[in-house]
Amino acid sequence: MGNKRKRMAGRYVRRAHIPAEEGVTISFGFSSFAIAILASVLEELPYVGIVAGLLFFHFHRTVLVTDQHVYVYRDLPFHQPGAQLGKYPLGPNTVTRVRGKLTFSDGQVVWHSPLFAWRVRQVAEAVQAGSTLGIGTRGL
Repeated sequence: MGNKRKRMAGRYVRRAHIPAEEGVTISFGFSSFAIAILASVLEELPYVGIVAGLLFFHFHRTVLVTDQHVYVYRDLPFHQPGAQLGKYPLGPNTVTRVRGKLTFSDGQVVWHSPLFAWRVRQVAEAVQAGSTLGIGTRGL
């Protein structure tokens, strides 16, 4: 994982007011597959993309992995955390990944654009490895 997402995760941890945790990685997605596809296409169109991006914020989701937990937030403009939708422990039974879909242990689902589905793999690996490998020191 690149340092860019680690820095973004650190900023998001501060914005979410999560004390004593260090951001490891972050990924942005959507609440459903249909919205992920529609928003991905519309947000790439000139002029329409900005308006579409604002209209779809209710459906944006942020998956934040820290050195202690994984969080799901409703995303707000400018990468500000909205409502916390889930907080989970790190470990192998927390999340399952199928292509661009993350399903958490309580049934919460986050879909990612097919263009950025590789980020889902990195998030799932960080969550599953976190409890056994000391994720804060791995430098993912």
